[in-house]
This record gives sequence, structure tokens and C-alpha cells, in this order.
Amino acid sequence: MTKYIALLVRKDGLTTDGLQAELNGGFAARVRALTGIRGLIVHGIVREMTRADIPVLLIGDAIDAIVEWWADAAQTAAVLAALPAGVARLKCFAAQEDAIIALKQPRAAIKTMAFLRGKDGDEVAAFRHKWHTEHGSMARVVPYLRGFILNDLTDEVHAPGIGAIPFGRPVGCAEGWLESPEAQQQMVATPEAKAWFAHGAQSFGEIKSFLTRETVHVVPPQ
Repeated sequence: MTKYIALLVRKDGLTTDGLQAELNGGFAARVRALTGIRGLIVHGIVREMTRADIPVLLIGDAIDAIVEWWADAAQTAAVLAALPAGVARLKCFAAQEDAIIALKQPRAAIKTMAFLRGKDGDEVAAFRHKWHTEHGSMARVVPYLRGFILNDLTDEVHAPGIGAIPFGRPVGCAEGWLESPEAQQQMVATPEAKAWFAHGAQSFGEIKSFLTRETVHVVPPQ
């Protein structure tokens, strides 16, 4: 079983809310009916986030939604085929999870998702090792985090008939859960988070972050 993360862009003439309605309606129902689906989450974008101390990982489109699911490769082809007609472009990655902080229950709905890569010249394997062992370990003492997962993005998956989003070369996606947008702001202001972010500024070459709100249709494995 593999985790998949897909960023989606709506077609012209469809609103972001309209795409969300399609994803949380017919699409979610079609995916729930598939055999072997172990998790399905639809994310609405609360806002994009930027950092002055790390260059932006460029994305050629404004992202309207992010979808995560857990399945085998055969089921993933069916998930992509079930996407609503309102999806114009996507970028989909297979991912390997490393749960640095186990997600506390009940599941917090607000989440940060940061797509990133190392600095130019960094070997991917060496960057990932430092990311998991050093940066990941620092997250364990950061207040307000309800869960923290590092995802190594291992492969790109394409959907027939849907265009690709122009995107930089991310090698990982960090996910952090918080109780609310206000809790995210409180977390950022703590000394522990400031030290954590400073380490990221020294380690990351580029980053693109989103604050999202989860709708869980199939509870994923812990």
C-alpha cells in the first residue's frame, strides 16, 4: 500500500467551491466504492503561506484542492479515473510516510502542507536523511503540533487526459496538524518553532506551503 498526494487545479468556469463540492460529493462516493482504498482525504486550501527566509518552490497554477489517498497502484489508476470533470490539471506523487509525531485523536482538521527540496547540489538521499533525523527530531518539542509526518515523494503519477501542473522538483512534503489557524500563529511565535524554522532556512533550497482544512472520507491508517 502506498500513499498518494495530488494537487488539483479547476477548469475555467468552475469555482473553487464548485470543485470542492464535486470532490467531496461524487468523487468521494466513487472512491469509497473501490476495493482496497485504505484512506481518502480532500483538502480545501485555507491560504498559501510564504517564508521570507526560503525561496519559493514555483508552481505554475493556483492550487484549488489537494487530495490524499492510500491504496495499491491498481486502485490508484481507478482513483485518478474517478476524478471529476472539473479538474483541469494535476500533479500527483507517490509518497512514503515517516510519522515523527503520531497524530493525536480526535483528528485536528487544520493542517500545514509544505512541499520542499534541498539546496542546489544536495544529494537527495543525504538531504532526506538530514530532514528526517535533524529537522524531524526538532519538531517533537514544538508546542501546538497535534501531529507531524514527513513524506518522501518517490514517484510522479500521471492521469490520462488531465494536464500536468508546472511544478518545481519537490522531494518531500511535510504535514503538520493544528487545532486552528490561530493555533498555527501561536505555534510560529514560540521559541521552539523559531529554532525549528531557522534550521529549515539553513537546510531547504525551496519551499511551497499551504494551510489546508481536511475532510476525511475514509480514515487512513495510523
